[in-house]
Amino acid sequence: IIAVVENSLIEQIRLVDGAVSVRLIQHGVALTEDAPMELSFSRRDRIPRARARVAIHQPEAPHPSGKGWATLYISHFDSVMVLQQAVGDDEPVLPGAVKAVWADVTRFNGDPMHPATFRTLQATTPVFSTRFLAAERVVREDALRPPSAADTGDAVTMRYLLNGFALELRCKSRGRGFIGDELKVFSPDTKRTYRVRLTAPGHAEWLETLD
Repeated sequence: IIAVVENSLIEQIRLVDGAVSVRLIQHGVALTEDAPMELSFSRRDRIPRARARVAIHQPEAPHPSGKGWATLYISHFDSVMVLQQAVGDDEPVLPGAVKAVWADVTRFNGDPMHPATFRTLQATTPVFSTRFLAAERVVREDALRPPSAADTGDAVTMRYLLNGFALELRCKSRGRGFIGDELKVFSPDTKRTYRVRLTAPGHAEWLETLD
C-alpha cells in the first residue's frame, strides 16, 4: 500500500521540489500480493496530506470483493524559506535575513515560499514584508512583496496614448499598487480621475477616463 501511494504522489508533485513520506496507520482489506492495486482518495481535487483515508481496489484479486480501505499519514517535505530574524509589518527584508531549509510542511497553512520564488522576487529588491513575521518560521508566499510602484498620494506620470496621440500628465495616486497593477489616479490639471496600469515606479499608462 505504502509503495503504491508514494509512487502516485510523487507523480503529482513532480513539478514541486519536494518529497512525501507515507505511514500506514490501519487498513481493512485482505490484500493479494501479486494483484494490481488501485487507490482512490476521498478528496481528488488536491494532493492528500496528514491523515488521509484511501479506498483500495484489486480487480484481479481472487477474494470476493477485492475492495477495502486504509488510513494513512502522509508527510510532505520541501525546500522552503525561513526567516533568521523577526521582521516588522511593511519592512524591508534583507537578503541575509532569510535562508533555505528542508522542512516538514505537512500542516503548514498556505503556500510556503520556495527558494526559486524568493530569488525571482528578490530581483526587484528591496523585498518587503506584508505583515509581522516571526523568526525561525517558514515564510508564506504572500508574506513578501516587491516594492510598491506607487502609494496613496504619490506622484505618478501617466502616459496617454490613443490613435497615435501621446501625452503625459502629472497625477496623484489614489491607492497602492505594484508594477502591472491597475489603480486610480487624479490629475490636478484636468480635474479628472483616470484608471491606469503601473509600468514602473512612478509611471503608468492610461486605460480609461473615469470622470
